[in-house]
Amino acid sequence: MLKFKNKFIGMGLFKEYTTPANFRDKLREDLNKWLNHYKSKIQPFQLPSIGVNERKKTPKIKLSSVSSNVINNSTKVKSVTSRKNLNSKKILNNRTGTIQEPRNWVMLNNKFFQANSTSTQPDRSIILRLTTKNMEQIAELKALAPTKLHYKQPITYADQHEAGIMQVSSLTTELVAGKTCFSFTLTPNQQSHNNSFITEMNFNNYNADEIAELRIRLLLLGESLPEQLRHYNAIIPNNPFVNFKNGLFSDLWTTLQVQSRSFLPKAWLWAVYHLKMSQLIEDVLELQLGPISKKVMPIIFRGRRRQSYVNQEPKIIRITGNCTLNM
Repeated sequence: MLKFKNKFIGMGLFKEYTTPANFRDKLREDLNKWLNHYKSKIQPFQLPSIGVNERKKTPKIKLSSVSSNVINNSTKVKSVTSRKNLNSKKILNNRTGTIQEPRNWVMLNNKFFQANSTSTQPDRSIILRLTTKNMEQIAELKALAPTKLHYKQPITYADQHEAGIMQVSSLTTELVAGKTCFSFTLTPNQQSHNNSFITEMNFNNYNADEIAELRIRLLLLGESLPEQLRHYNAIIPNNPFVNFKNGLFSDLWTTLQVQSRSFLPKAWLWAVYHLKMSQLIEDVLELQLGPISKKVMPIIFRGRRRQSYVNQEPKIIRITGNCTLNM
Protein backbone atom coordinates (compact mmCIF):
# COMPACT_ATOMS: atom_id res chain seq x y z
CA MET A 1 0.00 0.00 0.00
CA LEU A 2 2.81 2.42 0.87
CA LYS A 3 4.57 1.72 -2.43
CA PHE A 4 1.33 2.38 -4.28
CA LYS A 5 0.83 5.62 -2.34
CA ASN A 6 4.37 6.83 -3.01
CA LYS A 7 3.78 6.60 -6.75
CA PHE A 8 1.25 9.46 -6.51
CA ILE A 9 3.17 11.87 -4.28
CA GLY A 10 3.63 15.08 -6.22
CA MET A 11 1.23 13.93 -8.97
CA GLY A 12 -2.08 14.88 -7.38
CA LEU A 13 -4.08 15.35 -4.21
CA PHE A 14 -4.95 12.55 -1.82
CA LYS A 15 -6.22 12.07 1.73
CA GLU A 16 -5.80 9.40 4.35
CA TYR A 17 -8.61 7.63 6.21
CA THR A 18 -8.74 5.32 9.19
CA THR A 19 -11.99 3.34 8.78
CA PRO A 20 -14.49 2.67 5.97
CA ALA A 21 -16.89 5.08 7.68
CA ASN A 22 -14.17 7.72 7.81
CA PHE A 23 -13.49 7.19 4.08
CA ARG A 24 -17.21 7.49 3.33
CA ASP A 25 -17.56 10.80 5.21
CA LYS A 26 -14.42 12.32 3.67
CA LEU A 27 -15.49 11.31 0.16
CA ARG A 28 -19.01 12.69 0.62
CA GLU A 29 -17.66 15.95 2.05
CA ASP A 30 -15.19 16.51 -0.79
CA LEU A 31 -17.73 15.58 -3.48
CA ASN A 32 -20.25 18.04 -2.06
CA LYS A 33 -17.64 20.82 -2.02
CA TRP A 34 -16.58 20.01 -5.60
CA LEU A 35 -20.17 19.95 -6.86
CA ASN A 36 -21.15 23.16 -5.08
CA HIS A 37 -18.05 24.92 -6.41
CA TYR A 38 -18.43 23.94 -10.06
CA LYS A 39 -22.22 24.02 -10.16
CA SER A 40 -22.11 27.76 -9.45
CA LYS A 41 -19.82 28.29 -12.48
CA ILE A 42 -22.15 26.66 -15.05
CA GLN A 43 -23.97 29.37 -17.01
CA PRO A 44 -26.89 28.59 -19.35
CA PHE A 45 -26.08 29.55 -22.93
CA GLN A 46 -28.38 29.61 -25.96
CA LEU A 47 -27.83 31.10 -29.39
CA PRO A 48 -30.48 33.68 -30.31
CA SER A 49 -33.02 32.31 -32.77
CA ILE A 50 -33.71 34.11 -36.06
CA GLY A 51 -37.41 34.23 -36.95
CA VAL A 52 -38.78 33.12 -40.35
CA ASN A 53 -40.05 36.59 -41.19
CA GLU A 54 -36.67 38.08 -40.48
CA ARG A 55 -34.98 35.66 -42.87
CA LYS A 56 -37.47 36.53 -45.64
CA LYS A 57 -36.82 40.24 -45.27
CA THR A 58 -33.04 39.90 -45.56
CA PRO A 59 -32.35 36.99 -47.92
CA LYS A 60 -29.19 38.51 -49.43
CA ILE A 61 -27.22 39.32 -46.29
CA LYS A 62 -23.59 38.27 -46.51
CA LEU A 63 -22.59 35.24 -44.47
CA SER A 64 -19.83 37.20 -42.70
CA SER A 65 -22.38 39.81 -41.53
CA VAL A 66 -24.76 37.17 -40.23
CA SER A 67 -21.92 35.43 -38.40
CA SER A 68 -20.72 38.62 -36.76
CA ASN A 69 -24.27 39.59 -35.75
CA VAL A 70 -24.92 36.17 -34.23
CA ILE A 71 -21.64 36.29 -32.32
CA ASN A 72 -22.32 39.81 -31.04
CA ASN A 73 -25.89 38.94 -30.06
CA SER A 74 -24.83 35.70 -28.37
CA THR A 75 -22.17 37.58 -26.42
CA LYS A 76 -24.81 40.04 -25.24
CA VAL A 77 -27.14 37.21 -24.22
CA LYS A 78 -24.34 35.52 -22.29
CA SER A 79 -23.27 38.72 -20.53
CA VAL A 80 -26.88 39.57 -19.59
CA THR A 81 -27.41 36.05 -18.27
CA SER A 82 -24.21 36.26 -16.22
CA ARG A 83 -25.27 39.58 -14.73
CA LYS A 84 -28.68 38.17 -13.83
CA ASN A 85 -27.12 35.18 -12.15
CA LEU A 86 -24.67 37.35 -10.22
CA ASN A 87 -27.47 39.67 -9.14
CA SER A 88 -29.61 36.73 -8.03
CA LYS A 89 -26.66 35.39 -6.00
CA LYS A 90 -26.20 38.76 -4.34
CA ILE A 91 -29.90 38.92 -3.49
CA LEU A 92 -29.74 35.39 -2.11
CA ASN A 93 -26.69 36.17 0.01
CA ASN A 94 -28.26 39.37 1.33
CA ARG A 95 -31.48 37.56 2.16
CA THR A 96 -29.98 34.55 3.89
CA GLY A 97 -26.86 36.13 5.41
CA THR A 98 -25.35 32.72 6.22
CA ILE A 99 -22.04 31.06 5.37
CA GLN A 100 -20.93 27.43 5.43
CA GLU A 101 -17.33 28.05 4.31
CA PRO A 102 -14.94 31.03 4.32
CA ARG A 103 -14.54 31.04 0.52
CA ASN A 104 -11.15 32.65 -0.27
CA TRP A 105 -10.54 34.15 3.18
CA VAL A 106 -7.58 32.98 5.29
CA MET A 107 -6.38 33.81 8.79
CA LEU A 108 -2.68 34.61 9.09
CA ASN A 109 -1.17 35.69 12.42
CA ASN A 110 -4.65 36.56 13.77
CA LYS A 111 -5.26 38.83 10.75
CA PHE A 112 -7.65 38.11 7.89
CA PHE A 113 -6.82 38.29 4.19
CA GLN A 114 -8.40 37.28 0.89
CA ALA A 115 -6.07 34.77 -0.76
CA ASN A 116 -5.42 34.25 -4.45
CA SER A 117 -4.68 30.55 -3.83
CA THR A 118 -3.72 28.04 -1.14
CA SER A 119 -2.28 24.57 -1.66
CA THR A 120 -1.23 21.85 0.79
CA GLN A 121 1.87 19.87 -0.19
CA PRO A 122 2.53 16.15 0.54
CA ASP A 123 4.75 17.16 3.49
CA ARG A 124 1.78 19.21 4.86
CA SER A 125 3.49 22.52 4.15
CA ILE A 126 1.22 25.20 2.70
CA ILE A 127 1.87 27.54 -0.19
CA LEU A 128 -0.18 30.71 0.20
CA ARG A 129 -0.46 33.49 -2.37
CA LEU A 130 -2.31 36.73 -1.76
CA THR A 131 -2.49 40.29 -3.04
CA THR A 132 -2.43 43.21 -0.63
CA LYS A 133 -5.05 45.97 -0.67
CA ASN A 134 -3.20 48.75 1.14
CA MET A 135 0.10 49.78 2.71
CA GLU A 136 -1.02 48.56 6.14
CA GLN A 137 -1.40 45.00 4.87
CA ILE A 138 2.00 45.21 3.17
CA ALA A 139 3.63 46.22 6.44
CA GLU A 140 1.87 43.44 8.39
CA LEU A 141 2.93 40.74 5.93
CA LYS A 142 6.52 41.96 5.54
CA ALA A 143 6.90 41.69 9.32
CA LEU A 144 6.35 37.92 9.02
CA ALA A 145 9.44 37.36 6.87
CA PRO A 146 12.00 35.04 8.53
CA THR A 147 15.11 36.84 9.75
CA LYS A 148 18.36 35.82 11.36
CA LEU A 149 17.25 37.27 14.69
CA HIS A 150 13.79 35.72 14.73
CA TYR A 151 13.75 32.86 12.27
CA LYS A 152 10.54 30.97 11.53
CA GLN A 153 8.36 32.63 14.14
CA PRO A 154 5.19 30.67 15.03
CA ILE A 155 1.98 32.21 13.71
CA THR A 156 -1.68 31.24 13.71
CA TYR A 157 -3.15 30.04 10.43
CA ALA A 158 -6.52 28.80 9.13
CA ASP A 159 -8.12 28.30 5.75
CA GLN A 160 -11.05 26.21 4.54
CA HIS A 161 -9.14 22.93 5.01
CA GLU A 162 -6.20 23.53 7.37
CA ALA A 163 -5.76 25.15 10.79
CA GLY A 164 -2.90 25.27 13.27
CA ILE A 165 0.35 26.94 14.22
CA MET A 166 2.68 27.50 11.29
CA GLN A 167 6.17 28.82 10.70
CA VAL A 168 7.11 31.03 7.76
CA SER A 169 9.83 29.13 5.90
CA SER A 170 10.06 31.54 2.98
CA LEU A 171 8.45 34.75 1.77
CA THR A 172 8.74 36.39 -1.65
CA THR A 173 7.05 39.48 -3.09
CA GLU A 174 6.39 40.72 -6.59
CA LEU A 175 4.60 43.65 -8.17
CA VAL A 176 1.68 42.66 -10.42
CA ALA A 177 -0.46 45.31 -12.13
CA GLY A 178 0.66 47.87 -9.58
CA LYS A 179 -0.23 45.69 -6.57
CA THR A 180 2.14 43.90 -4.21
CA CYS A 181 1.69 40.11 -4.21
CA PHE A 182 3.06 37.86 -1.45
CA SER A 183 3.95 34.17 -1.70
CA PHE A 184 4.36 32.30 1.60
CA THR A 185 5.65 28.82 2.33
CA LEU A 186 4.31 27.74 5.72
CA THR A 187 5.38 24.63 7.62
CA PRO A 188 3.49 23.12 10.60
CA ASN A 189 4.79 23.67 14.11
CA GLN A 190 4.41 20.20 15.65
CA GLN A 191 5.03 21.30 19.26
CA SER A 192 2.22 23.83 19.62
CA HIS A 193 -0.66 21.52 20.61
CA ASN A 194 -1.91 20.61 24.06
CA ASN A 195 -1.17 17.25 25.62
CA SER A 196 -3.56 14.88 23.84
CA PHE A 197 -3.69 12.56 26.85
CA ILE A 198 -5.13 15.32 29.04
CA THR A 199 -7.87 16.16 26.54
CA GLU A 200 -9.05 12.51 26.53
CA MET A 201 -9.39 12.01 30.30
CA ASN A 202 -12.60 11.76 32.36
CA PHE A 203 -13.34 14.28 35.10
CA ASN A 204 -16.00 14.37 37.85
CA ASN A 205 -18.27 11.74 36.26
CA TYR A 206 -18.01 13.38 32.80
CA ASN A 207 -16.36 11.33 30.08
CA ALA A 208 -13.99 12.89 27.53
CA ASP A 209 -16.62 13.23 24.78
CA GLU A 210 -19.09 14.91 27.13
CA ILE A 211 -16.43 17.36 28.29
CA ALA A 212 -15.49 18.10 24.69
CA GLU A 213 -19.11 18.87 23.80
CA LEU A 214 -19.50 21.22 26.77
CA ARG A 215 -16.27 23.01 25.91
CA ILE A 216 -17.39 23.40 22.28
CA ARG A 217 -20.64 24.92 23.52
CA LEU A 218 -18.54 27.32 25.59
CA LEU A 219 -16.49 28.34 22.55
CA LEU A 220 -19.30 28.63 20.01
CA LEU A 221 -22.30 29.68 22.11
CA GLY A 222 -20.63 31.30 25.11
CA GLU A 223 -22.29 28.89 27.57
CA SER A 224 -20.55 28.49 30.93
CA LEU A 225 -19.18 25.11 31.99
CA PRO A 226 -21.10 23.24 34.70
CA GLU A 227 -20.02 23.77 38.29
CA GLN A 228 -18.50 20.26 38.37
CA LEU A 229 -16.06 21.25 35.61
CA ARG A 230 -15.01 24.67 36.84
CA HIS A 231 -11.55 23.35 37.83
CA TYR A 232 -11.09 21.29 34.66
CA ASN A 233 -9.17 24.00 32.78
CA ALA A 234 -6.66 24.22 35.63
CA ILE A 235 -5.28 20.75 34.84
CA ILE A 236 -4.82 21.46 31.11
CA PRO A 237 -1.33 22.71 30.13
CA ASN A 238 -1.45 26.38 29.22
CA ASN A 239 -1.59 27.00 25.49
CA PRO A 240 -0.98 30.67 24.57
CA PHE A 241 -2.70 30.15 21.20
CA VAL A 242 -6.07 29.01 22.65
CA ASN A 243 -8.37 30.79 25.11
CA PHE A 244 -11.18 28.99 26.93
CA LYS A 245 -12.24 31.69 29.37
CA ASN A 246 -14.98 33.14 27.18
CA GLY A 247 -16.81 32.44 23.96
CA LEU A 248 -15.02 33.08 20.69
CA PHE A 249 -17.19 35.58 18.90
CA SER A 250 -18.09 38.48 21.20
CA ASP A 251 -14.55 39.85 21.49
CA LEU A 252 -13.92 39.24 17.78
CA TRP A 253 -17.10 41.15 16.89
CA THR A 254 -15.97 44.08 19.04
CA THR A 255 -12.41 44.02 17.71
CA LEU A 256 -13.21 43.82 14.00
CA GLN A 257 -16.12 46.29 14.01
CA VAL A 258 -17.26 45.21 10.54
CA GLN A 259 -20.59 44.52 8.90
CA SER A 260 -22.22 41.12 9.35
CA ARG A 261 -21.34 39.82 5.88
CA SER A 262 -17.67 40.72 6.36
CA PHE A 263 -17.64 39.29 9.88
CA LEU A 264 -19.02 35.82 9.08
CA PRO A 265 -16.11 34.32 7.04
CA LYS A 266 -13.62 35.62 9.59
CA ALA A 267 -15.65 34.19 12.48
CA TRP A 268 -15.77 30.86 10.61
CA LEU A 269 -11.96 30.71 10.40
CA TRP A 270 -11.56 31.88 14.00
CA ALA A 271 -13.86 29.11 15.24
CA VAL A 272 -12.31 26.29 13.20
CA TYR A 273 -8.81 27.30 14.29
CA HIS A 274 -9.71 27.18 18.01
CA LEU A 275 -11.70 23.96 17.72
CA LYS A 276 -8.81 22.15 16.05
CA MET A 277 -6.00 23.71 18.06
CA SER A 278 -7.72 22.73 21.30
CA GLN A 279 -7.99 19.15 19.94
CA LEU A 280 -11.70 19.09 20.70
CA ILE A 281 -12.39 17.83 17.18
CA GLU A 282 -10.29 16.41 14.38
CA ASP A 283 -12.55 17.28 11.42
CA VAL A 284 -15.19 19.95 10.96
CA LEU A 285 -18.06 18.30 9.08
CA GLU A 286 -20.39 21.31 9.10
CA LEU A 287 -20.25 24.86 10.41
CA GLN A 288 -22.99 27.32 9.49
CA LEU A 289 -23.00 30.84 10.88
CA GLY A 290 -25.73 33.49 10.58
CA PRO A 291 -27.78 35.34 9.74
CA ILE A 292 -26.94 37.93 12.40
CA SER A 293 -29.94 39.82 13.69
CA LYS A 294 -29.93 42.18 16.68
CA LYS A 295 -26.46 40.98 17.69
CA VAL A 296 -27.56 37.33 17.78
CA MET A 297 -25.86 34.79 15.48
CA PRO A 298 -27.40 31.31 14.96
CA ILE A 299 -24.86 28.47 14.75
CA ILE A 300 -25.10 24.93 13.39
CA PHE A 301 -22.07 22.75 14.03
CA ARG A 302 -21.13 19.14 13.41
CA GLY A 303 -17.63 17.80 14.05
CA ARG A 304 -15.81 14.49 14.37
CA ARG A 305 -13.66 13.71 17.38
CA ARG A 306 -10.35 11.92 17.07
CA GLN A 307 -10.59 8.13 17.06
CA SER A 308 -9.23 6.93 20.41
CA TYR A 309 -9.66 3.18 19.85
CA VAL A 310 -9.40 1.09 16.70
CA ASN A 311 -12.59 -0.84 17.46
CA GLN A 312 -14.65 2.26 18.30
CA GLU A 313 -16.06 4.82 15.87
CA PRO A 314 -15.09 8.43 16.69
CA LYS A 315 -17.75 10.55 18.37
CA ILE A 316 -19.74 12.98 16.20
CA ILE A 317 -20.69 16.13 18.11
CA ARG A 318 -23.69 18.18 16.95
CA ILE A 319 -24.53 21.62 18.30
CA THR A 320 -27.29 24.07 17.37
CA GLY A 321 -27.89 27.33 19.18
CA ASN A 322 -27.51 31.12 19.25
CA CYS A 323 -24.50 33.21 20.18
CA THR A 324 -25.02 36.75 21.50
CA LEU A 325 -22.52 39.29 20.16
CA ASN A 326 -21.65 42.18 22.48
CA MET A 327 -20.50 45.64 21.41
